[in-house]
Amino acid sequence: MKRLLLCLCLLAAPVWAQLPPGYAVQTQMRDTGYVLGDFLDQQIRIALPRGARLDEASLPAIGPVNHWLELRERRLHRSGGDYQLQLRYQVFAAVEEPLQLAVPGFALRLSGESALPKLQVPPQPFYLSPVLPATLDEKQRQPRASLAPLQESTRLPTWGLALSLGAGLLLALYLAWLNDRLPGVWRGAGPFARLLRRWRGGGDGEYAALLREVQHGFNACAGETLYADNLPLLFARAPYLLPLREDIEALLAHARGVFYEGREAQAEWPATRVLALCRRLRERERGAR
Repeated sequence: MKRLLLCLCLLAAPVWAQLPPGYAVQTQMRDTGYVLGDFLDQQIRIALPRGARLDEASLPAIGPVNHWLELRERRLHRSGGDYQLQLRYQVFAAVEEPLQLAVPGFALRLSGESALPKLQVPPQPFYLSPVLPATLDEKQRQPRASLAPLQESTRLPTWGLALSLGAGLLLALYLAWLNDRLPGVWRGAGPFARLLRRWRGGGDGEYAALLREVQHGFNACAGETLYADNLPLLFARAPYLLPLREDIEALLAHARGVFYEGREAQAEWPATRVLALCRRLRERERGAR
């Protein structure tokens, strides 16, 4: 047990290179807990005597170091005669069981007033662990087949479609009923809507009867019988007819002339024109409800 603890302490301790007096190279890096794709951060402290400088051109180049290791980052900091070199590697080796590897060492050139030795940065060993558990057999390493797609029931979408179509049909029927578009099914139609249903064939009937029905329609809108002197009551009680006031007054004046003055029946207001105005009156009725 004591030997094991001693080995672990030695592995965790920084590595010092054997150099002449005044020179020192210290490397430090975690040596366990790595798997495929991990980064390895190596800290290198370099101490130089006065007059000696580190040749930065001799630093390791960023890029592949070998087929399983690549240098990704490099940073150098200087403080007097001391240098701090930080290297970040990425490992691309895949192993099936724990394996000891090593970050390769390298030599650093120095410059100064006299010939100076090269500094050797020693290799830094570390342990690489497998990504997959070692207990997997060859069959377990094979990729599993994809799961079969779920068999979704088509009954719910079918019912949803049927309900949507039914709701749409009911809405269309309601809108048709609301606007008195359903034949034989009337929603309390206004007086001019009822008049036009009775005169669907146009003005082929008696012209005087048509004018009387028009007069009755205006009476229904006003709520009482209309005469020339109380005609403003119509527009007070049925303000939706105001946009057609000029035509309404002209038609009622024409009707009074036909009934009481013997005016020529269809000279100015033929049946087609009367029914056209009735259709406009019907639209005003629908808009007011």
